[in-house]
Amino acid sequence: MRKNIKFYPYIDDIAYNEFELKEEVWYGNGTHVHYAYDTLQRLDTLRSYDGLDSLMQDIHYTYDSVGNITDIENYAPVLPNGLGGPYSHHHDYDSFYRIEHSEGWWGQTPLSYTLDMEYHDNGRIQRKTLSSDTWLEGVLASMNYDNAYHYTNPLQPNTLAYIGNGPQQTFEWDAKRNLTYHWNDMTRLKRYLGWDEENRLTSYSKGNTRAFYRYDAQGERFYKNTGDTTAYGNPTLYASPYLVAAGNEYTKHYYIEDERFACRIGDGAFPDIDSAVVSNALLSAKQLEVNDAALDSIVPNQFDFLRTRQGQWSSQHTTYWQHSDHLGSASWITDTSGCAVQHLQYMPWGEPLLDYRNSSFNTRYTFSGKERDEETGYSYFGARYYNSTYSIWMSIDPMSDKYPSISPYAYCGDNPVKLVDQDGKEIGDYYNIYGNYIGTDGIDDGKKYIVTGKPNGSPYANPRMQYSEDEIHRIPSSKEARQEIVDKLKGFDKANPNAEWGGLYGVGINPYDEANFGKESNHFGQPSDAGDPSLPDSKLSYTQLDVKDIGINGFYAFFDYHTHGSGGWEQEPSNFFDSESNTWKGDIPNARQRQSSMPSFKRTFAVFAMEIKQVYFYNGEKTCGAMPFDSFINLGN
Repeated sequence: MRKNIKFYPYIDDIAYNEFELKEEVWYGNGTHVHYAYDTLQRLDTLRSYDGLDSLMQDIHYTYDSVGNITDIENYAPVLPNGLGGPYSHHHDYDSFYRIEHSEGWWGQTPLSYTLDMEYHDNGRIQRKTLSSDTWLEGVLASMNYDNAYHYTNPLQPNTLAYIGNGPQQTFEWDAKRNLTYHWNDMTRLKRYLGWDEENRLTSYSKGNTRAFYRYDAQGERFYKNTGDTTAYGNPTLYASPYLVAAGNEYTKHYYIEDERFACRIGDGAFPDIDSAVVSNALLSAKQLEVNDAALDSIVPNQFDFLRTRQGQWSSQHTTYWQHSDHLGSASWITDTSGCAVQHLQYMPWGEPLLDYRNSSFNTRYTFSGKERDEETGYSYFGARYYNSTYSIWMSIDPMSDKYPSISPYAYCGDNPVKLVDQDGKEIGDYYNIYGNYIGTDGIDDGKKYIVTGKPNGSPYANPRMQYSEDEIHRIPSSKEARQEIVDKLKGFDKANPNAEWGGLYGVGINPYDEANFGKESNHFGQPSDAGDPSLPDSKLSYTQLDVKDIGINGFYAFFDYHTHGSGGWEQEPSNFFDSESNTWKGDIPNARQRQSSMPSFKRTFAVFAMEIKQVYFYNGEKTCGAMPFDSFINLGN
């Protein structure tokens, strides 16, 4: 990245295998990570190295017959600066693939833990027993409890009423089933939580600690302020996923797709905050939203901390790189020189096991890569807050109607070792051509796929292993994007029933283009001045975008689509032999050609049959399947 005529390298190179899985990443500070996969494309080994090529991680994964992770073993030795060392985790599961028993150790201190879980049929936790040593910020401690979970409200059968078999803990929930009160008999402290009409946490208090939170129109948290009973003096502004300002310090974040891999720390004033560069109208609107959320008169009523920052804006400290495990949890932090400065380990539900540092920097993004709020101990996932100690969400799953057989407070289907929850919503992303949900690949990255054909009989539940690559078709993730495509194609067809038109849908892959990096977008083709000579004169052709050019310019087009008009067109994808040129022509051979132009980027090819209102999925060999427009639009809703 270039700034003020200086060049800051964040990533030097990324390599993928033929299944679009990362094989290696070389970072700008000299560190690098390498991934190897088994024959089922499950992560087999993960090796990462610091800037001097010393091994930080040498992690080996073992799976059972249905794809659950049974063992995680790290063979990397202790680094010369004293961080790291070997560790091991072992996990057992019940017949519903929920974690039942775990044990692990880390070799330096040494530390160890043993965890046992019991559940009700729908995934509500019945008992959690933990015995553990922890090393957190230089303090060696022990944690032991045997928590029995009780649910006594017949109108809210999944809300936790109290924890017994030890120090009594009591919980209360509002009518929308959000946690509002928590009493712990051991600490003698009461927690109070406030929520808005969208079930978003807005206030928190425990003892002398106070906090309040505010969210934007998309439901993302953009502001928080913490303090005590006399004043709120620790504001944080989440201006975007890429910039967070707090106190007299700001942090710029950098991503590979949706994975945060680096952050750059800066300080000093923002000289342009009152100029045309920053919209005062926008700032005032944000200020009013914060005022509306204020708990009482001691809450600051404006973003004064942004205007009163001291020092030179150009003064920047260092950059830190995050090296994650298979869940995206921060395991190592390295600095600009490539030296390891922080090492973290977690127990299965995300409770901190080890936090070993040799610098003042302390990452706030920990388990599953999410921010852990110091004031609450909760992890913020976007739609919900997660409590790793009790292994439950603090509010109901917004997708709970879709999964009536699962407790709406269960984290990752009670399999936190294998599954990842990106935002606190649903955990699945594979659907058949009837629009029915069929499973998850364990990575809740917001991506959605249509599968065609029949499962191959593999014993593994992951749809990625059940179907061949040719039968898995990625489509736009959001309902709004799919609706826009259908609406615009319908509008075009109404005016041009004898013409075809299409476009590309994809995601920005240029890390230097911060505005579009990692974001999905749609690009419709432009009308062609000349019709397609292979079509009858009565049919006008409209060109599609050039997928190769777009790919080179930092846009990965994963959904390549066009219409077959309602005015007499053949509705299915075409495939015919042209005797004059002695070649095959039509959609299917064209897909083969377009795919071969960029073989490392697998695309879904689709024909929207406007007369019969069906979406056909095809590849360079055949037509794979079709589904109605309505099912395509409302997938997962």
